[in-house]
Amino acid sequence: MSRCFISYRHVSPDQELAHAVGAALARNGHLVFLDTKLEVGTRWVDEIERELKSAEVFVVLLSEQAIRSDMLRQEVALAHQLSAEKKLSVLPIRVAYTETLPYDLAAYLNPFQYSLWNEGESFDSVCADIEAAVNHRAGLPQQAKAHAAAANCAVIQFDAESLDRLARELAVFVGPVARVLVNRAAKGSHSWHQLYDALAEEVPSGPERRNFLAKRNSH
Repeated sequence: MSRCFISYRHVSPDQELAHAVGAALARNGHLVFLDTKLEVGTRWVDEIERELKSAEVFVVLLSEQAIRSDMLRQEVALAHQLSAEKKLSVLPIRVAYTETLPYDLAAYLNPFQYSLWNEGESFDSVCADIEAAVNHRAGLPQQAKAHAAAANCAVIQFDAESLDRLARELAVFVGPVARVLVNRAAKGSHSWHQLYDALAEEVPSGPERRNFLAKRNSH
């Protein structure tokens, strides 16, 4: 029996898949934590940290909406720390999402194999992947890691002129430090899409961030 922590965003289909995975693990006798009743705030932080530190398996659902969640990012950061200390196994699930992860999440999660759910599919295959990994205390299928490597192998060289333009765009929101942020993010990014995603965290959420991200399509 393992204690399993499932991290997800409360949107569809993420929450339906999270509950399906949780139910499958519970049927196998594992203890499952889903934050269905927690409220944001101090109580949430304390409870999440307590549950994560007592878990042996961390299942995280990564969708286009989930990767924008500050709560999910904090959970991933703590799970990464616990994994580095050999206290936790990390099992990512991509929820109809095959794009390159934002810089911080990529640094934490790219080393791990992942399971992939595509729009229109049943949840059975993903549940089976996670069940097998937890039951045998192993990683996810090797072909998933190969898929992830293939998705991230196209590393590009960012030209100085375009980086200067990007720094000017970001400086509207953060000032002169924009150049430093751009240079740092460029070192860990494999595409313009990933670079913009990483820098978007410095831009206020809402219309400003959406307008900033829209400019990545020009590259």
